[in-house]
Amino acid sequence: MDKLLDLVGKYKIASIAPANQGAIESLWKEYMMKDTPMGCLFSHNDFKSQLDDKKNLILLHASLNVEEIKRDKTLFSSGGGLGGVVYCTPVNSDGSAHNLTGFILNEELPGFISHRNSQPHPNIGLVAIEIPFSLFKSKACSLAEISYIEFGKEYLNSYDRLLRKGKISSLKNESVLKSLEKEFKGLIPFIRLFCPSMYEVPTETFIHLLEKNIPKSEMILNCYFETVLEYFYLHQNDENAFFAKNRGELNNYSVKKMIFDIVPGLYDGFSTRKFKVKPSDLVDYVKRANKRSRFIKKFDSDHFYLYLRWRLSYYIFVIMLGGIDIKKNHNYSSNEIIEKYPNLAGQLKYKIMQSDSHLIEAEFSKNFLSSGSDIKIVLYKNIPKGELGLRVNKANDIRFFEAHINEDHKVILGNQIDINISNKLIEPQNSVMRDPSYSNERPLYILAKSKSLGELQIMDRETLTWIEQRTKNYVFKPSSKLPFLFKEDIQILEKYFPRKIWFLSKPHSEGIHGRRHIGRVSLFALLLCNYISTSADIKYCAFLASIVHDLRRLNDNKDINHGDRSAKWLKENLNPFRPIINKFDIDIDDVALAVKYHNIESSQIPDSLTDNCMKTISILKTADALDRFRQPKESWWPDAEKLLEPSATELIFLARRITLHSENQYLNGIDAKTAVLDSTNFIKLM
Repeated sequence: MDKLLDLVGKYKIASIAPANQGAIESLWKEYMMKDTPMGCLFSHNDFKSQLDDKKNLILLHASLNVEEIKRDKTLFSSGGGLGGVVYCTPVNSDGSAHNLTGFILNEELPGFISHRNSQPHPNIGLVAIEIPFSLFKSKACSLAEISYIEFGKEYLNSYDRLLRKGKISSLKNESVLKSLEKEFKGLIPFIRLFCPSMYEVPTETFIHLLEKNIPKSEMILNCYFETVLEYFYLHQNDENAFFAKNRGELNNYSVKKMIFDIVPGLYDGFSTRKFKVKPSDLVDYVKRANKRSRFIKKFDSDHFYLYLRWRLSYYIFVIMLGGIDIKKNHNYSSNEIIEKYPNLAGQLKYKIMQSDSHLIEAEFSKNFLSSGSDIKIVLYKNIPKGELGLRVNKANDIRFFEAHINEDHKVILGNQIDINISNKLIEPQNSVMRDPSYSNERPLYILAKSKSLGELQIMDRETLTWIEQRTKNYVFKPSSKLPFLFKEDIQILEKYFPRKIWFLSKPHSEGIHGRRHIGRVSLFALLLCNYISTSADIKYCAFLASIVHDLRRLNDNKDINHGDRSAKWLKENLNPFRPIINKFDIDIDDVALAVKYHNIESSQIPDSLTDNCMKTISILKTADALDRFRQPKESWWPDAEKLLEPSATELIFLARRITLHSENQYLNGIDAKTAVLDSTNFIKLM
């Protein structure tokens, strides 16, 4: 504890006027290398020794698609924390596999298969990549150390290039800049905790505030995730850690296992967005693991909290803010944010781009590592994790082999295979290591045609244009009377419009079953009830059921039990809905049953339900069907003959107009709530 306290004292002084970021970084690196159990691996590890000994390197790439790689003769790069690279692990100098390879083969990939329930189960395979040392000698190959927490400036440059190329419209840019100001303003109160003006806030208070704010900022989440990993990588001191250390490896297996144990959703696709874990939960895990497997002997939670607080301060104040304090009551313009805090501004722009963030990632990948040597081996800047990236502009003398690991953990090379590395990013839905949330490098309608839609699907411009063109010839039944809404309907929709925190994750809230879909279904339920003149109790039962019906969806495919999960969620989270329940005397049991059965075939719904409940189900199912024009396949659009409420056939044209308008607004950068509410301008107001 004394050495960490000494570091904190030096850091406080240096960071008040951080003219030399390198000097501050050196303070931390000196502590890590000299005063932590695993710090010596910074300078003395097996990978570095192989380079020092001028040996050929062998890297391993694990995949569920080795046969496809061999067939197509192409190994695609992926995005993420290492940039646009092929994700690899090193083979040790004695021919053994790195412990991280063991985690991937024994935990991560089997977990991915289990979580996706892939049928048939794909085979886990290895591709070995041999890089002759002569390529280093000729400078055709080099090392590049990077930190994704510092990607912001490059994201900013990538965004500007896309803007100049016309791939980001001026309208979208205006929306992004407004959102940048809003996001930045929202972060100010919390970010100021990391600035020198707030250094005297007690660590206990800081940790309390951190636990409350972790889910609120993806940028802080990234810094938090890396800080947690660093601490446990460096301070682990059990037998497994020292066994790996003696082999010249950092024990990544135990730390990754902890992370995936705490957040099992990571098996479904890796993303730091999912790591919304309180520091106290980490402490509880380590204390339990300490008894079970001595993960860290004599674990000191106060020491962990102290490290967490000041290392986060380094990442956020020094790296993200560039050492420039934030003024408390200053109204920052987008230009000022970009000029003063380019790293933070770039990270925020990347986040704001949502479904188009892959454009920034692809542009970043194309430019960031393309200059210099033909081959780059990319490493994390701060910790020798065993995670490597391979970026190849020209293959030169690289050789590829089939490979497997024997019972002695030795890597056995098989037949040489004829493949090339492509720097084009693999589509995220086809990557095991990435979260599929923001899939669509190809348009949704193309993915639907090839039956390769991802788990979560985000609307894209090409698909919306395709839907608009194809539905022009759709035969619509004219309305026999004018559809209308009451002013109170719009007020209620605005008040109870689904919040992001009600969904399983932010990506779920932005997908095709997310906030816009639920908002429109709720709008259609109100519209339909007015159109067929239902009673008020049925109308507001149907409205509330619509608000909740898809909140617990796991994916945008056929999630059979999502209605049941959503109904249970409603029963456990009634507080936000108390005012409307009390005002209209809503029967919450009828609402829950309607939600439960909304995705069940009508023939399978029990006959014992009340008439009101059956009517609520009918309206919810019909309103849900009216919003099917967002779907990327013609056969999934509304079928007039299948609508349970016959009069709803007269609302199909209006439903199409509302869906296309609100989705277009969303793609122009308008938030979901505003996009849907703006579409009510097409409806007569009573």
